[in-house]
Amino acid sequence: MAKLLQQPPKFLRAEWQIANKNQYHRAEAQRSRSERLVAESQRLVDEIEKTTRKSQSDVNKKLEQRLEEVRFWRKELDGKLEQLVYATEDLLLYQTRLEKALESFKEPLRITEKCLEYREKRVGIDLVHDEVEQELIKEEEIIRGVMTLLTRTLEETREQIRLNRSAKYNLEKDLRDKFTAITIDDICFSLNNNSPNIKYSENVVRVEPNSVSLEDWLDFSNTNVEKADKQRNNSLTLKALVDRILSQTANDLRRQCDVVDTAFKNGLKETKDARDTLALHLDKQALDFGGLERVLALLWASFVTDCCKEQAVSLLQALDPPLRSMERHCMLSDIPYDSEALCVHAHACVMEEIASQEKNIVVLEKAILDQEGPAKVAHTRLETRTHRPNVELCRDVAQYRLIKEVGEITHNVARLKETLAQAQAELKGLNRRQLALQEEIQIKENTIYIDEVLCMPMRKSIPPRDGDDHGEWAGGLHPEAVC
Repeated sequence: MAKLLQQPPKFLRAEWQIANKNQYHRAEAQRSRSERLVAESQRLVDEIEKTTRKSQSDVNKKLEQRLEEVRFWRKELDGKLEQLVYATEDLLLYQTRLEKALESFKEPLRITEKCLEYREKRVGIDLVHDEVEQELIKEEEIIRGVMTLLTRTLEETREQIRLNRSAKYNLEKDLRDKFTAITIDDICFSLNNNSPNIKYSENVVRVEPNSVSLEDWLDFSNTNVEKADKQRNNSLTLKALVDRILSQTANDLRRQCDVVDTAFKNGLKETKDARDTLALHLDKQALDFGGLERVLALLWASFVTDCCKEQAVSLLQALDPPLRSMERHCMLSDIPYDSEALCVHAHACVMEEIASQEKNIVVLEKAILDQEGPAKVAHTRLETRTHRPNVELCRDVAQYRLIKEVGEITHNVARLKETLAQAQAELKGLNRRQLALQEEIQIKENTIYIDEVLCMPMRKSIPPRDGDDHGEWAGGLHPEAVC
């Protein structure tokens, strides 16, 4: 039983002093680690806040630059479309001119063919392949050649109009896609951390299978502009060609018409001269008869000559309107040393550090929460930009910067969460150290109570001993007697 009630072992004073110092040093080490973590956390929070602002500002700048680039191309395409529309309208007018020109040549061709048909009715020796017939045949060949040339030119004009309309369709489609892309990027550019419609989206950091590179996007727009320029230039060239053809063919036909008319006049004159000569010879033969028969023959020849002249005049008057009609039709687009005081001081420092660490945890949690706004903005922008149509779904600089921003925010949130976990672990360590210090202080308070409250007042009842025989020890016995 005596062994069971054996008192606990006692420590040496040196051990007591070492234990006190160790208690203090452990508390101080815990506090120092926590203090360093708080400072590091503050630096991290400041760094991430600055990085996030800078990243978002950079994304805004990239989006603005992208908007300017797309607007530039839209303006360029608008200009090319306007020029192409004007060129097509001009070609439509030229098409009409060609159609009218073709129609106008039908009548001269009919007249020429009719003349050739009539001249086949000449009889006898007058059915000769003369200059008139040669020029009429040449005129017919010219008219048919001109009509063939105009028909071919008309087909080229219609084909050029078709090519213009195809280029116009591509320009209009590209313009519609760019208008949609500008609208989408305008919405993305206007988003901020307080916008109501921002949200997280799944799998936004991805490459769309039907997206194109920036180079392909530029090539596509360049190709549309070049095609429009080419068709416009072709249209201008074709317009100049049509003008030359219409002018040249009109001149050629007018010249040939004049040649035919001249041949007719010359032929008529020659024929008339031959007739008159024959008539004269006829008169001379008639004079060989004599008397009254000669007079009657002469009168009859005179009468016949007058009639022939009237018939010739009538014939010339009858032939004059077709010739004039032919002339009209030939004119052609950021230490106390007292053991109790030492513990109390350490406890105070730990309590202060606990408060600081708790504030630090709040700051870290807020910093993590503050990353939600920029993260949602980046997610919303990426998701919205997936709706750009066709070739406008481009992997441009703004798209890559948004993907990088999402990665940066994710990495920064992970760092903040890691630091938060460390801060929470340090807080638990500080709380354990606080409890250890409180327990040590209570032990010291118990020792003080025993020595100061229980022992010291009792010690005051012992009489003083200063070398004189003023008192007695232990019931009147001297100490020597006791010894």
